[in-house]
Amino acid sequence: MPDRRATLRYALSMPITVREDDLDSISSHAGRTLEVSTRSVQFTSDHAIRPGTPLDFTITLQAEYGSPADTYIHGSGKVVRVVQRSENQFQVSIAVSQFQISREEEFQNPRSFAADPMAVGRE
Repeated sequence: MPDRRATLRYALSMPITVREDDLDSISSHAGRTLEVSTRSVQFTSDHAIRPGTPLDFTITLQAEYGSPADTYIHGSGKVVRVVQRSENQFQVSIAVSQFQISREEEFQNPRSFAADPMAVGRE
């Protein structure tokens, strides 16, 4: 069966921080990426995140990958799948709606991406 993916996925293990922002509270969780593409991110987490949950994320491309300083991929999306791998280990897949590559560690509000020419959004 031919691969029907629209974009290439890269098996990369990098630090990721995800931020859930629901009406009651904001919570952050750390994990490691498993696969990354321009349309999706798959990562491990020790927290179960409900499918359909909107979230923001920051992936850290550490300087050791060829850049003189850390680079950050800030983005937003929605959880599309969660697979429990062990008692406290989950594999989470996000459909990415938009992202921005930056040298700034602080996450920018995704709503400000539209004004940034370096941001990439999905229709």
